[in-house]
Amino acid sequence: MEAKFGSIFDAIQKRNIEGYNSRNAAFAAEMYDDQAVVVDKTNNKHFYGMKQIISMVEGFIKLGKIDFKTPRRVFYDVGTDRFLVDLDFETTILSSGVVMKGSFEQLYHKKGEQWKCVYERFEMQ
Repeated sequence: MEAKFGSIFDAIQKRNIEGYNSRNAAFAAEMYDDQAVVVDKTNNKHFYGMKQIISMVEGFIKLGKIDFKTPRRVFYDVGTDRFLVDLDFETTILSSGVVMKGSFEQLYHKKGEQWKCVYERFEMQ
């Protein structure tokens, strides 16, 4: 499934990181569907819809510019115009060198010509 969905996911993540590093929460959050759900398992928090997701993103943006790596990622084809990615990540805060590690699952659905994340579950190590 990497061959089918890897380049799609890479393009989405590139734009997301550009949003983080330009300190533009709305731009960083544009990958999410308006009705998306994000579950933060580490802090037992849930974010529903774009307004709450942008607020969540703003919290991460305050940490500073980042470098994002995915040492493990697996893609699943879950139906017409949908895929799920399960991955481990390493996010480095460039100003401090702090590395945050964790994992997430994201479910994407194609709406028109755009892929949107409709569900995300993440946890930090």
